[in-house]
Amino acid sequence: MVAAEETSSLFPIFILIIMALPLVPYTISKLCCAASKKAKIVHCQCSVCSSSGKYQKSMHNKVSNFSTCSNLTLVLLWVIMGILVYYIKHISQEMIRRCQLLDFGYFSSSTFFLNGSSST
Repeated sequence: MVAAEETSSLFPIFILIIMALPLVPYTISKLCCAASKKAKIVHCQCSVCSSSGKYQKSMHNKVSNFSTCSNLTLVLLWVIMGILVYYIKHISQEMIRRCQLLDFGYFSSSTFFLNGSSST
């Protein structure tokens, strides 16, 4: 049977995979759609039309186009994915350190009795 510690260390990897399966293709499709959008073209090239505010986007419009609910959700999910990757990396390093300590015999019963620390 699999130890509970091994199962608990695999659960974040499972969550990461489940999140990544739809998130990566959705992000790629959103980026492709954003790259293919065309800006409004000014048909008249005179200085009056080009300097008027009709064809220029304000900063508020640029921010409101970016900060839609789906875009903010996408960014939040990528932040969560980054946190999960950091957590998995930290947990795996801790498990490697524990295995190295066990391999060197720091926690074996033989070293416990050799040191004279037994209660008998």
